[in-house]
Amino acid sequence: MFNDFDRACMKNAFALARRAAGCTSPNPMVGAVLAKDGNIIGRGWHRRAGAAHAEEEAIVQACGGGADGGGRALSAAGTAQGATLYCTLEPCCYTAPDKKRPPCAELIIKNGITRAVIAAEDPNPRVSGGGIAALRRAGIVVETGLFAEMDEELNRGFRTYQRLGRPFVHLKIAASMDGRIASKGSGGKKTAETITGAAARRQVHALRAFYDAVLVGRGCLAADDPRLTVRHTRGRNPLRVLLDSNLTVEKNALILGDSPEEAAKTLVFCAVTADAARMAALRERGVTVIPLTRETEGLSLRQALDVLGERGVRSVLVEGGAAVFGSFFREGLWDRLSVYIAPLVLGEGIPAVTGYAPLSARDALHPANMRIKRVGGDVLLEANREE
Repeated sequence: MFNDFDRACMKNAFALARRAAGCTSPNPMVGAVLAKDGNIIGRGWHRRAGAAHAEEEAIVQACGGGADGGGRALSAAGTAQGATLYCTLEPCCYTAPDKKRPPCAELIIKNGITRAVIAAEDPNPRVSGGGIAALRRAGIVVETGLFAEMDEELNRGFRTYQRLGRPFVHLKIAASMDGRIASKGSGGKKTAETITGAAARRQVHALRAFYDAVLVGRGCLAADDPRLTVRHTRGRNPLRVLLDSNLTVEKNALILGDSPEEAAKTLVFCAVTADAARMAALRERGVTVIPLTRETEGLSLRQALDVLGERGVRSVLVEGGAAVFGSFFREGLWDRLSVYIAPLVLGEGIPAVTGYAPLSARDALHPANMRIKRVGGDVLLEANREE
């Protein structure tokens, strides 16, 4: 059904979509290419929430930049007439008070596009096949499924939120061959960066740039004092999230940043019983502090994820420490696990996971779709949670 030109155009559309990695939430990443007579005449991608949609950008470019008073492209020059639109995700088809752009399906129809190749259906129930149906009712030939798996991966956060009502949770562990994240003698001061090599470090920082938020617990903060910023690759910094029941974070902790602008990119979850004066001091600095219910094993992870989701976060990279990993495993609130294994043995060191104790190997987690690869001098084990 699809030829080489179709495939090339759709790959181009996905490359465009990836340019906005980490910038579009709560919206998905979307790319679009408009082609006519074997030539690409327009390209676009959704750059950030509230900005023009990918289809709109591509059509505006093809039509010489013209737009009507509502920001919708005009085809007075007839450039888009008879063209094929390649889009990584189904065009939207609804209006709502919280929606900042007009429906793209309507835009596509008005500009005389005659064929639409769509990688994947939008899981948003307000769309979910409605955009495709609208195009077909207008006589547009719609073909779907080209590289649909690429959109599944690209928009895993958006899709998880639509399906489960919470962000996509990716647990990242860096450990020795015997499952230790630090040596016993380090007192917890041996960071993951000294365990794994430069290649793994760059890969983790690229993950940070892709995810909406990166999360750690109080133990990790006390041991490593991480910045949780993107430094070993290009990309924007994610929201920094700290789980700190008693709100004992030091005022000079790197996670808080060194300016009001940086502090505003930090969110701290604490227990409702935490010291009110500490809450006020952090808020005065610009940090967002949100009290949560304290459960037997610590703060309510479900509640934390709910809050993040309400704030537009669609993906979370969890970087430790051991107790936090154990909590996510115990609650079953995770979707992907990445374990970087360094070629060393630490013996009686600090374990990678605590607080999670299946009674037998039969009861243990058995992640699906295990993948193994070399990353520099380290080995990466990566798996998805069994659905």
